[in-house]
Formats: sequence, C-alpha cells, structure tokens
Amino acid sequence: MQIIQLQAIVEIERAGSFRKAALRLGRSQPSLTRLILQFEEELGLPIFDRSPTGVKLTDHGKRVHARALSVLAEVARLEDEADQLRMEQLGTVKLALSPVGGTALLPRALAKFRRTWPLVDVEVFDSLYPDAINLLRNGEIEMAIGPTPESFSDPAIIVEKLISMQIVLVTHKSNPGRDTRQLADLPDGPWFIHGPDFGPGGLFAPNHDFLRSVSVTRCHSLTTLLASVVENRGFSFLSDGLFRQLASRYDLVKVPVTDPLPQLNLSVATKRQIFLTPAAKLLLAQLKRQVKALGEPGAT
Repeated sequence: MQIIQLQAIVEIERAGSFRKAALRLGRSQPSLTRLILQFEEELGLPIFDRSPTGVKLTDHGKRVHARALSVLAEVARLEDEADQLRMEQLGTVKLALSPVGGTALLPRALAKFRRTWPLVDVEVFDSLYPDAINLLRNGEIEMAIGPTPESFSDPAIIVEKLISMQIVLVTHKSNPGRDTRQLADLPDGPWFIHGPDFGPGGLFAPNHDFLRSVSVTRCHSLTTLLASVVENRGFSFLSDGLFRQLASRYDLVKVPVTDPLPQLNLSVATKRQIFLTPAAKLLLAQLKRQVKALGEPGAT
C-alpha cells in the first residue's frame, strides 16, 4: 500500500473519471489505471465501478475511500507536527466549534494563539453533534468543541467536559408572550429549534409534551434560526452563554418560565491515541482558558 494509491482513490472520486484525476495528479491515465488495479488486487476488493459515463465507488470502495481520507489527513498532520516541532511556522489546525465556542471562546483564544503561531493557518468548521464527531472520526479535524450528550460513548474518541450550560427559552423583545411563566401557557408558535432532533435539537429542546403538539421549524443554521425568531417573533431554546453573546445584537429576551429546563455539557472531543500537533495543543489550551472566564465547571 502506497500513499499515492490513497491519493489516487480520493482524486478519482472527486473528479469522477480516471482521465481528469490523472491530469490533476500529473500522471498518464494508463499508469493511474494500473495503480488502482494493483491496489484492488492487493485488497481483494473492487473499489470503483467503471461505466461509459464515468466511475463511482463501490460499496466496498466507499469504506476504502473513507479510510484513505483519514490516513491522508493523518499524514498531513504528521508533516505539520514535524514542522512545528522544529518551530517552523507551517501547517493548519482544523477544528469544529459550536456557536457558543465560535462566539464566546475562539476570538480571544485565537488572538493569544497568534502570538506563538502567527503564520499557522486555522480552519474552523461551524458544526454541532453529531456532524462534528463524524468530522473527527474521519480525520478531517483535530478536535471538536460543542455540546455532546452524556450518553455518548465511542472507544476511539475522548470527550472531556469543559463547562455545564443552562438552557433558556428566548424570544424577540416585541413578542407579546415574552412574560409567560409556564411552558404550557405559551402560544402555539412559531417555534424554531436548532438542528434535527437526533442532533442539537434533541440537546437544546426539553422533552415536553407541548412541543409534540405544535409545528416546529428546525434550522440547521444558527443565523437562520435567529433571523427567523426575530422576523416571526417566535420562540427558541439557546444555551445561556450563547444568549448572553447574542441578546443585544438580535434584541432577544429570556422568557421567564418556571418549568425546569435542561443543562447541557460543553465538551472537547479528540481522537484517542492521536497526539495533537503542537499548534493545536496550544490553541486548545487557550480555548480552555476562555472557558474558565465563563465560569468554573458547573456554572451557568
């Protein structure tokens, strides 16, 4: 198995044909074809289905492709780490952040990080569970910071709790229902929930019967959710930390319901047995320092 074989699989899948992939890799098409045929023979599995209209991954090939992406990401990370261990200003730190991580933690952490690594690139994915965990599993990022269910378990991933955040009910300040005291007394809507119920929506929204009896708009984009709440004078659930960051910008207010609302854990997830690069390690340390500024673990 050679790195060039893994690169070829990724490039062929991206290009959709051997000819285009060969051009991008600077190889002849016959040599690229031989490379893949040799790899298929080594694995004993067909990787691509060939047809006059192009090529596509087989079911086995999809798994090989996912592994290839992960291996190539680790190879790139090894090169970055070697550069950084020599204190060379090279490489990229890739991480996924939830909205509260992106608004409350990253700006100041990044400013301090730049004092040591001014030329190292940082790539931030705006992503929540479970998508952020999938990015981590696939080797596309080095760490993910965001809310993670307490029930989450994966032997390949380490989850470290950073802080507990209280969930609050919010609306626009012009909403007539802004002073409602009981969830059951709230109007039918409109309701906006962040993400699908198996992801962030299930973490942020409490499990109350009234939500099952009203129509809900699930927004995968936080910006879309906030704009919709404002325009429609709707209701939504946010973490208290995110509310504090965004309240004045969007004229949001807390609805003072007395019903118990859940807490969720803001955590950092990393891959077990995979060392962070020196630059990534420092950025994580700076992010943790910003968490302390929000309050000690368990604070809201």
